[in-house]
Amino acid sequence: MPNLKKAITRVQAAVIIVVIVFAIIAGALYTSMQPTPPTQMSTTAAQAASKIINTLTISAAYWPLDDLNQLYSESELPWPSPLAFTVYQPLVTMNMTDEFQKGTVQFLPGLATWTVSPDGMTYTFSLKQNVKFSNGDPLNAYQVWGEMYGFYYLSGNCTCWLESYSLLNMANVNFGPATIALMTSSGLINPTQALLNIMMNTTWPMYVTDPNTIVFRLVAPFVWFPGTLVVYNGLIYDTQWLLQNGGFGTPTTYNSYFNQHPIPGTGPYVVTGMSENSYVKFAQNPTYWGANLTAAEIAEQPLFDPGHARTVIVDYKPDDVARYTDLSTGTAQIADIENPDWNLITQNPQTYSYFKPPPWSGEVALVGLNTHEYPTNITLVRQAIVHALNYTDIAAKAYGGELSPYVGPEYPWWKDYYDLGNFTLPIQLNLSEPTSS
Repeated sequence: MPNLKKAITRVQAAVIIVVIVFAIIAGALYTSMQPTPPTQMSTTAAQAASKIINTLTISAAYWPLDDLNQLYSESELPWPSPLAFTVYQPLVTMNMTDEFQKGTVQFLPGLATWTVSPDGMTYTFSLKQNVKFSNGDPLNAYQVWGEMYGFYYLSGNCTCWLESYSLLNMANVNFGPATIALMTSSGLINPTQALLNIMMNTTWPMYVTDPNTIVFRLVAPFVWFPGTLVVYNGLIYDTQWLLQNGGFGTPTTYNSYFNQHPIPGTGPYVVTGMSENSYVKFAQNPTYWGANLTAAEIAEQPLFDPGHARTVIVDYKPDDVARYTDLSTGTAQIADIENPDWNLITQNPQTYSYFKPPPWSGEVALVGLNTHEYPTNITLVRQAIVHALNYTDIAAKAYGGELSPYVGPEYPWWKDYYDLGNFTLPIQLNLSEPTSS
């Protein structure tokens, strides 16, 4: 991915805290703005709440893969997604405080709170009360149940449907077209007894106990389980509306209606218009459940902020010069700027300001190796490849020197992932051993 940064005109500096979700849609980006220098950009939620702007325009580089269809969350798409956390909110959020910076991963309530059984295998989620989707449908456990099993169905009934983890025993699950047809005829707001009998079946790994409670039973303890519900599969949409508009589709052909007709969510914004590969227009959700959150509540979890731009337009332009022109002429207040043009931003501090992700923020780049083909079927060969990578050089040349040198277990956020089995770290490579079997 090209090394993009976000440039922002000075007029937008005072309300940056409320548009940050939109500002990160293109991945690990850097942001600049006017007229306030980066050192003066901090603002309290109370101060931000008093600053409302009519229209915020963002000149973005990428149209989301798979358009705006939230069904593709099953395969960790769409990406980048301007709808994540704006239209759709998760069951679980994460800490956005100083502890986050220190590498401490803390899962916090999103649309639900939860308890964990003593054996670490059963998670019981209690949904927020009186939350509605933007079209007025209520959020309830039946909606969540339908969404989760819908993802399982779209995966082709794969046990690893949840973020590629095989965390749930799906052996007893019989979910397919017949169940979906029953859901459609019954509805999920006040389900029929026949559907409730299926939803409350405790031999399935996900089941409801009442309208506001859904249970996940894991095959083994996994302390990171809440993290699978922070994004993608954990972003909640109105399954009732989905069923009324053609349903899920099939595992081979997802319902494409939702590519350009986003499913309603519970978030602070709604999509009011779009043109494929051109723009997406958002407006504040007039019935947003978090509209009356206090400044303290917003400071505790900024993702719940109701927003301070009445209208947001994300305008997609593949040409970097065009995006810079939008920014410099005032057509856009935020823009993706690539490395070759970044000096135009940094050399004009009176016109543009910027901020960039700290070194502990996450960016993942992957290289796939076929472990069933020679020579990458040899463990020592794969280890040699890893040890041969010059991460510093990659950070300098591929990411313009802006990528953190932290990788693997040295990276604060992910360090605990590397010691799930009490392995000795770092893993050593014995260069004297043969590299063929």
